Amino acid sequence: MFAKKFFYGVLALVLVVPGLGLLAVPANAATDPISVVRAYLDAYNAGDIDGAMGYVADNAIFLNPTGAYLGKARVRENLEAIKKDGFAFEYSNLVNVQGRVVYSYKVIIGGVSVETGDGGLTIVRGDKIVFDGTTDTEKDWAPAVVKAYYDAYNAGDLDLAASYLADDVIFINPTGTHQGKDAARTNLEAIKKDGLRFDIFDLKNTNGRVQYSYKVNIAGETVETGTGGLTTVKNGLIVFDGTTETEAQLPTTGAESLMNALWLAAVIGAMLIALGAFLLKLRIA
Repeated sequence: MFAKKFFYGVLALVLVVPGLGLLAVPANAATDPISVVRAYLDAYNAGDIDGAMGYVADNAIFLNPTGAYLGKARVRENLEAIKKDGFAFEYSNLVNVQGRVVYSYKVIIGGVSVETGDGGLTIVRGDKIVFDGTTDTEKDWAPAVVKAYYDAYNAGDLDLAASYLADDVIFINPTGTHQGKDAARTNLEAIKKDGLRFDIFDLKNTNGRVQYSYKVNIAGETVETGTGGLTTVKNGLIVFDGTTETEAQLPTTGAESLMNALWLAAVIGAMLIALGAFLLKLRIA
């Protein structure tokens, strides 16, 4: 699933600037995405795991060749493990586009460069890192978000589960339609109180539209199974949760309504042209 590069995200990097050497960024100065990435990496390289974790969001997802690390606790385990193994990184050419920081990197073990690449990727939301991996592993972010969301819900951590929801999320399920993050959170509390657990598997991602098979359990008993589970993720946040059937109940956006209107107008226009041509042909005959 993950890129088979010897790249361990941007977990321990040494920033080298020609003529300047190591550039340190004070933790309290890290507000823009590039500064956040630098401060995080500088802390890691200095062996300050606590300091590095201060820049990692509770719902962060790290994807690298060692595995998928969902949530802050698992990310910390990964940082401690690779630090112990002596990994270091150099990076350059950082480019930030709306919190999506892409850069070139070099992986170093024991002073020896073992991997280089141009697709390092760290995504920052606010002043926290929510994704770390490469431009190749980014495609696996959406299914990882879905899995992390359900893992948090099943563990009873509704705060963490809700952190994966967009403000305008829509749930459509047998309990009804729940629109907006607050309504979705209330729905989660209700079904958790009723003892529902969800097991999902066989996740397939198409541009953030994650389909999967599922089992719904209550008190250890399976009450429903299906193959049409569907959760849609945009920019690392869930915007829809339901099934492939309930997806049809989603309200159309303004852009979709406009496209539908334009399509209908085009069809009607084509019909009128065809009718006019037919009438003209009859008139000539």
